[in-house]
Amino acid sequence: SVMVTVKSCEDTVVNSLTVPNAFTPDGDGINDIFKAHGQNIKSINGKIYNRWEQKLCVWDNLNEGWNGKFKGKDVSAGVYFYIITVTFNDGKTDERHGSVEVVR
Repeated sequence: SVMVTVKSCEDTVVNSLTVPNAFTPDGDGINDIFKAHGQNIKSINGKIYNRWEQKLCVWDNLNEGWNGKFKGKDVSAGVYFYIITVTFNDGKTDERHGSVEVVR
């Protein structure tokens, strides 16, 4: 005899982290903020740098991100760099390094 247990996919909580590679901070309310998305995220720390390694933005709130500004002024269109570290509800961490393009 064989016992089969069926588990619903909805019962499984998966750690996930997705980071976009471009955004358009033009004030139209669509894709105006660069931020990571995912599931089961407990905390986040994000940092944005320009090509000269100058830190432009830091955030640690899951609902926040970078609005494409530095010292209240729009940055130029181009490529910027991020380091995003998240801690998931199960205690595991994930750190991502990469680039994001500001499209104006």
